[in-house]
Amino acid sequence: NSGYYLLGLIIEKVTGKTYEQNVHDIIFTPLQMTHSSFGCKNTADTNSATGYQSITNTYQIEASAWRWDSTVSYAAGAICSTTGDLYKWAQAIAEQKILSPSSWKTMLTAQLANYGYGIYADSVFQKSMYAHGGGVPGFISYLSYFPADDVSIILLCNQGWFGEALNEVNIDLS
Repeated sequence: NSGYYLLGLIIEKVTGKTYEQNVHDIIFTPLQMTHSSFGCKNTADTNSATGYQSITNTYQIEASAWRWDSTVSYAAGAICSTTGDLYKWAQAIAEQKILSPSSWKTMLTAQLANYGYGIYADSVFQKSMYAHGGGVPGFISYLSYFPADDVSIILLCNQGWFGEALNEVNIDLS
């Protein structure tokens, strides 16, 4: 995550615009991701979910009890989104929108431990897959895209911690 944080600072330095403005200008607006934002704790969207640290039959503990603000994550996880908007991102990968063809090739080429530049480039059940997960207290996400079949799996959960990632659920669905 420190690499993403540092990348956000570099983007701001190079462009002279905030990281948030760059993401809006380069990703959200062209892909019409109208249900994606930053600083989800202060969103005006009445359809946003509450994140929970723990839920049982007898009690529930909101993640906000830990005073977590997603903006603390900055470029390493401050984005809130929906399955619909994340599908638009998966289609951008499929159609190689936004970036140049050479940048897509670089991004999607596995480097260290099957990780490209900002995305896992791996295979599951002999199928090529691009994937990434993330999370902050109370919210966990996982997106995988299988290019040969043009299939996307998008998982969002509003309970748990990042250590309780959705990777295994993604494998089961795959």
